[in-house]
Order: sequence, then C-alpha cells, then structure tokens
Amino acid sequence: LKNFLAVPTPEKEALIPSLLFRRDLVALAGRRRNGKTTLTLNLSVALASGKPFIGYEIPHPCRVIAFLLEDDTREIHDKVRVVVNGSYDVKENLFLFTREYFNQREIKIGAANPKFVNCIRDICESVEPDCIILDNAAQLVHGDVNNAVKVYALCELCRDISQTFNCAVIVPAHPRKANESVPSLLSNPEAFFEEVMGSSGFINSFGSLWGIQRNQDDLTHFLGGPQRVTGVQNTIALLKRDDGWFEIVDDWEELFNMACGTKKRQDAWKALPNKFRFTDAHRICESHIQSKDSFNNWLQHCVRLALMIKQSDGSYIKRTKSEVKKSSTDSKHLKRIK
Repeated sequence: LKNFLAVPTPEKEALIPSLLFRRDLVALAGRRRNGKTTLTLNLSVALASGKPFIGYEIPHPCRVIAFLLEDDTREIHDKVRVVVNGSYDVKENLFLFTREYFNQREIKIGAANPKFVNCIRDICESVEPDCIILDNAAQLVHGDVNNAVKVYALCELCRDISQTFNCAVIVPAHPRKANESVPSLLSNPEAFFEEVMGSSGFINSFGSLWGIQRNQDDLTHFLGGPQRVTGVQNTIALLKRDDGWFEIVDDWEELFNMACGTKKRQDAWKALPNKFRFTDAHRICESHIQSKDSFNNWLQHCVRLALMIKQSDGSYIKRTKSEVKKSSTDSKHLKRIK
C-alpha cells in the first residue's frame, strides 16, 4: 500500500467542471437524428475556444481531436462551418479527421486493427489532446456490436489513450433498434443506457454515461455528468438554434422539472428564501439534502438553468416563473428587432 500510494499520479483536472474530467471515459448514447453529432461538434468547438457549453463554464481552451468516422466529409465541412460561423476562435486547438483520412492511407478503421490503433496514437502524440472524440462505436467494431471481443478491443483502446495522454475520451453510440417501448432518458435512464450497443461490456467499461433524446416537439433532453468521479448526473432541456448550436430552453416549468425532479429538491426549493448565501441555504435545506456536495451540485445546476442567479457578492437569488417568462419575451423581442 505504501509503495502504491507513493506512485505519482496526475490530478483529475476538470476540463468542464461538473461534467468532464481528464481520463474520463464517456459513452454518449443517442438514436439516429437525435443530435449526437451536433452535440459533439458543439462540445468540440466550445472546448477549443473556451466558451460555455449548454450552461457549463469552460475554464480555459483545450486541445480536441474529433475522429468523425461515419458521416461524409462534405457534410462535416458544412456542419462545422455553420457551428463555427466566425464567432468561435478555436485557434489551433481543434483537429478533425474523417474516414477519408484513413482510406487514403489504406488503413482499415477498427479498434482491433493494430495499424489503425498505431495511427491514432501517432496523431495523439503529435497533438497532445485534452479530449478525444471517437465517433462512433459501431464504426470501430465494424458493426459487430454483439461481439464481446471487438467491444472489449474498443474499450481497451479508449482506456489506453486516456491514460497515456491524460485526456478524456468520448464515444458516441447508437442504442439497439427502436421498438414500440423505447425507454425514456428522463424517467428510466438505466433502461435507456442498457439499450446501447449489443454488449453490456461497453457501457460497463465507461465511467460516465451521457444520453441525448429528442421528443416529438423537437425538445432535446441531455443527461450527463462525471458519474465515476463525483457520482453526479444532471438533465438539461435543449433546443437547437438555426446556427447549429444547442441552447437551454427558456420554459420555467421545463427547467424546474429538470432541476427539481424529486420531492426532496422540491422541498428544498420551497424552503429557500428569495435571496440567500450558500452557508445559510445549506443549513436551511439540510433536512432535505443532507450532503453539502449534493446541495452544491443542485445549486449550481439551478444557476446553470437560470432558475437562480449568483450575484457578484456571492449571494444567490431565486428567479420566479414570471421573471423567466419576462426575460424570455424580452429576448425574443430583441431578436425580432435585430
């Protein structure tokens, strides 16, 4: 034990506090056309530019490699141009590779192919990334999602590069073929994630499970968090803008359901005064949310969703339903003027 604890290991630095850490292995689950590619492009550009991502602050720009192995290169060009749109300075922090890159070098894509793995490692050694996206899992196992050996090779590749290069690795993956009883990401996330791929070895090997699901009203729900590091996950309701970016909805009821989906959180919300400081608030809500870390996570999620505002003096203010509606109306009016 003494020798083990004496071995120097790098800290689990937060790339996105409360969402993504170095050496995280993330499986991003979502059905076709539910927004996985849009979300990963948003994430890549936000990380590379250091700008916020769906309400999460990013402390500093990061180097990102996105291996986009499914879509046509021109389609990716078009999507990236829309998302960047001259507003996001990614400097030299974002690197994109498509199937064409490997095809030109006659390298067969696959986590079990040593030539492909060595190429990935060579790119990582050159770039020294903070985050890697491997899109997607099916491409890396040649569509043989029920083959536990191929799935294990994919997991081993992700573990190896995350540890070697001290970076986060995110792998989008499709759930199995949809049927009449598709599990809900909101009401039954465990069942939703169990639908991913064909082998439970995939999701069991990844420390963080993120999910994205779009409903019939084009409202998209995202569930994510660094579950293995902090044990925390949160849900956000999103809408896709015309510029290819997801933004948090401005519907108070929807946001409240995201932040206060349990009776304990609802009781904590009711117990809080309209203006408060953290120490006083935790004491007031301790009978509802005992852990200080859990209470802080809930508080920050409320701020992220704009249900609360943190002021410059460190105090918090609860936003009422009418305030959120007025802010939404004013914002839409300004957009029409522009």
